[in-house]
Amino acid sequence: HLLGICQSLRQEGSVVISGGDWDRWDLKVRGGSLGVAKLLAATEDHGGGRQLIRVAWWPSVTRGALALGGVVAGLGLVAVVGQAWNAAAILGAVALLLVLRVIYECAAATAIIGRLFDRPGDSSAEVLRELAPLSDH
Repeated sequence: HLLGICQSLRQEGSVVISGGDWDRWDLKVRGGSLGVAKLLAATEDHGGGRQLIRVAWWPSVTRGALALGGVVAGLGLVAVVGQAWNAAAILGAVALLLVLRVIYECAAATAIIGRLFDRPGDSSAEVLRELAPLSDH
């Protein structure tokens, strides 16, 4: 089921990364270099060839975005302490643009997953599906 979700996301042109054994997420969808969405899935067997698949997803900021934000904030602080107001204003504008870009990329990644489950305004979904009967071979 997770493989099917991953294939569907990749068919839409998304960059999808599988989580490892110790990650708290199963798939990560990139919205860009600064923002991603993480997906967690669970399957419940309900007998009679039926399964309930529960998925949840949430936005996440990449380490690169956090590092870049830290550098810009640090330089801005140095500019304020040194009373270099023009530099502080420019760095403040760069920080604002960075935050806006992170928000955009996180929203794009969560929207991709939301479209897959036809629930763009929600961050979770439940899908009840019938399993194909298993052959005797």
